[in-house]
Amino acid sequence: MRLLFFIVTILSFLPFYGHQDQEVFLCANRSYQEGDYVKALEQYKQVNNKGALTLYNMGNAAYCNEDYCQALIYWLKSQKNSTAYICMCSQDNIVRMQRALHKKIDSSLMSFFKKKIVSFPLLLVQLFFLFFWFSYWLLGSCRKKTRLVCLCISLVLGFIITLQYIFRFTSVGVVQKKTAIFTGPDEQYHSLAQLEKADQVIIKAEHNQWYKVSYNKQTGWIPKSNITVV
Repeated sequence: MRLLFFIVTILSFLPFYGHQDQEVFLCANRSYQEGDYVKALEQYKQVNNKGALTLYNMGNAAYCNEDYCQALIYWLKSQKNSTAYICMCSQDNIVRMQRALHKKIDSSLMSFFKKKIVSFPLLLVQLFFLFFWFSYWLLGSCRKKTRLVCLCISLVLGFIITLQYIFRFTSVGVVQKKTAIFTGPDEQYHSLAQLEKADQVIIKAEHNQWYKVSYNKQTGWIPKSNITVV
């Protein structure tokens, strides 16, 4: 965990909007390195403009404090509008935490595909998409084979960009306490399964004080009070 912290701190770009934020962030880093994770987390919270790296470090500090729900929330938040490297690091940490808590890990083909898609740098993919898309239109009708290649590459890159936005911005919830998942938005409905603290679910819809969620190939309803939406 500490090795990933140092690597991300060195290699990632963090946009600071004020000198004060930068000072607070560096102080929090020092507290983390010294093993004072409670103090580090409190200092990270004082950063006004929290970028992906700040949220990632907050997740690391919360994990070291054994606050697994908050760690998961921070890591998931760090994946929004972040670099591919931070996405991979935070996802690796999530899997590592799930193993430590003996939770079921999604090893499906879709999960593997999602991890690979998100690992592509979004900005770079967008630039390549624009390059091949404009090349397709600028080449004219004299180079049909080259235009066809450019078109195919543009379609593939456009598909990757679309999936990245879907995967990154899907509403996700973190279970705050042990709760049942019901077939309908009321506790009088049949219970499908029990969800444990720090379980991760996909938000499908909401109705009054209930969320419709998807978990482990099951779809049901959970009270809003038992879940935090990322």
